[in-house]
Amino acid sequence: AYHVWRRAIRRYGTKSESLRILEVGAGPGNFAACLENWFPDSKLTALDLEADLVRDASARVPSASFIRASSEQIPLASTSFDVVSALQVIEHFHRPENFLSEVARVLKPGGLFLVSTPNTRGIGARLRGDAWQGIREDHVSLREPGAWRRALSESGFECLSDGTTLFNGLPIVGRPPFSLPFLALQSAAGWFPWELGESYMAVARLKA
Repeated sequence: AYHVWRRAIRRYGTKSESLRILEVGAGPGNFAACLENWFPDSKLTALDLEADLVRDASARVPSASFIRASSEQIPLASTSFDVVSALQVIEHFHRPENFLSEVARVLKPGGLFLVSTPNTRGIGARLRGDAWQGIREDHVSLREPGAWRRALSESGFECLSDGTTLFNGLPIVGRPPFSLPFLALQSAAGWFPWELGESYMAVARLKA
């Protein structure tokens, strides 16, 4: 499923093979491992607040620089990165606009921001209510796609492509074997021009 982000970087980013990439909320290093494989000539930096995750991910992806730090105040120099990713991260911040300001600060003008987050307008959220998987104690900033678009624009970003995913939040069609056709379609397309999917996903460019 991460290949949709590789295609986005190739399509909208600089043509250079040597990128400076920052992953926010690296977790166990799954996406970092993909980035290491896709862009071997690039410099990859990854942040996470959990010490155990940073330790394990740094062993898994030795070429990356892992930093244990809060992503709400990124401890890195301004205009340092060509690409910043925050996949299923922004909903954890009490002040998402502050985080977006930090992303804008560390990105170079014209740099790309990759973001995904649970979608409160999705079918899963509507049908399941409080049982929806997006409802968690640490998900403190859940919003609909329109609200995220406004936040991106107000933080200095131009949305290049966005949409939502399919039905992985539903208890039946969201699990194998029923989910397999949807997973294949989503892997190929990434996201779709509707607002009823499980997650909002966007590629945005920092305005020069």
